[in-house]
Parts: sequence; structure tokens; C-alpha cells
Amino acid sequence: MAAGMEGKGGEGRGGRQEEREKRDRRETEDKEDKDERRERSEALKRFEMEMFDHRREGATIAIEQNLWKQVIYKRIDEYRKRSMRSKAAMADPTKCARAAQALAATNKSLVRFLDESIRFYFNILKTLLHICQVPLELSKFGAAGEVRAVDPLLYSEARKTEMRKSCHRTLVYLGDLQRYREMYKEGGEGDWQDVERFYRLASLLCHDSGNPHNQLAVIATYRDDDFAAFYNYARALLCSDPFESAKKNLTMVFEKNKKKYQELARKNALDRQIVDECTRLAHV
Repeated sequence: MAAGMEGKGGEGRGGRQEEREKRDRRETEDKEDKDERRERSEALKRFEMEMFDHRREGATIAIEQNLWKQVIYKRIDEYRKRSMRSKAAMADPTKCARAAQALAATNKSLVRFLDESIRFYFNILKTLLHICQVPLELSKFGAAGEVRAVDPLLYSEARKTEMRKSCHRTLVYLGDLQRYREMYKEGGEGDWQDVERFYRLASLLCHDSGNPHNQLAVIATYRDDDFAAFYNYARALLCSDPFESAKKNLTMVFEKNKKKYQELARKNALDRQIVDECTRLAHV
């Protein structure tokens, strides 16, 4: 009897210990999230200060790419990996319910982060357009956006030329962010029209760049539109500033259609065999 009571007591202590460990993990994660949000906020502020410093000369592509890779996309990638782990765990019946909850929570957090990032880049775009005096129509996107209080007259023509290129890159970033949002929002994939608008505007601002054409091809693959994918991957490669990864993507489209053709050829051969056999039997 005493042994039984001791066992129950041990189970109770084990349960309380587990709860304490869970609480400690949550507190650690909350602290890490707060630290990360603070660091990200500081990085965004530094980026804006450098981006709109009228005394700065030369291209800003390096700081733009650094912000995207190290601050924005890095976080997106972390969420996506966490989401994939939860999806994999759902295959285990003993973990399915908990994994489904974790997946929903992760995707919700990712979409929230994407919304914040879209607002940030949209504000950057509006300010860039204001400085460069580029009359780009953005009302279809719905977001009002905030224009930073800057005087376009303070910026040299050379600086404005570089900032027009920044407009192009910012539109591609916005297209990517919106694309991820459509993929991970509640209810699954949705409307790709806004995504395509961002990429098309990016192409309009910089005809030489193959990047937006590659991204349009990616959207075409989501729709299983191989012809549109082929067309846009080809354009991505034929631009004076080609998007080199499009070559591999284009090869994948060809391979996919090659397999479809081979499957169709096998089916047609089988159909001919059936017809020939039916014809032979009819004349027996």
C-alpha cells in the first residue's frame, strides 16, 4: 500500500516537474521573441535611416539584400521549417492533434509577421516613389501606406536613379511576401492577383531585370500553367540582367512535359492495341 502511495506521489512530482519545465521553456521563448522583435525593430530603423539619407551616394542594393536575407527571409524560413515539422508530425496518430494545433499557431504567427513586413516594405516603396516622383498606381493593393517626411529636392539625380532601382527590388520583395502570405494564410492558397501585380510593376520599372519574370513563372507553376511558366522563365533568361536560376527552373518544366508526353504516348499505344484487338475479334 505504501509502495502504491509512493508511486502516485512520484507521478505527481514528475507531473509538477514537467509543468515547471514547460513554463520555463515558455518564459525563455517569450524572452527570445521579445529580444528578436527588439533587434528586428532596430534593424528596420537603421535600414530606413541609411536608405533615405540624402547625403549617401551610390547603390543601396547591399543593405537591401542584407535586410531581406538576414532579418526578413531568415525569420520566414524559420517559420516554414517549423510548419513542415508540424505537418510531418501529423502523420503520427498519437501526435496528430497536438501537431495540428502547433501548425495552426505557427502559420498564424507567420502570416502576422508577413503582414508586418508587407506594411514596412509598402511604406518604403511609397517614400521611394515620392522621392523619385514616379507616378506608380498602387491603389489596387488597398494599403494606404505612409510616406516618410523627406524633401525630394535634397536628393541628387544620380541618387534618384539608384532609388528607382530600389523601387524595382522593393516590389519584388512585396510580391514574395504576398506570395508566402497566400500560401500560409488560413484556408490555404488563395488569390495570386496581387502577387502578380507586384511582379509586373517591378518589371515595368526595370525592363532589364529577369527576376520578376522568374517569379511570375513560379506563380504559373502553382496554376499548373506550363506554357506561361515556360514563357516567363525564358524571358527571365533573355533579359540583359538575366535571372540565372531560371535555367534550372525551365529545365524542370521541360522534364515535366516530357514525362506527360511519354505517359500520353503509352496510353495512346495501349488504346491502339485495344482497338486492334477488338477489330480482330470482330472479324473472327
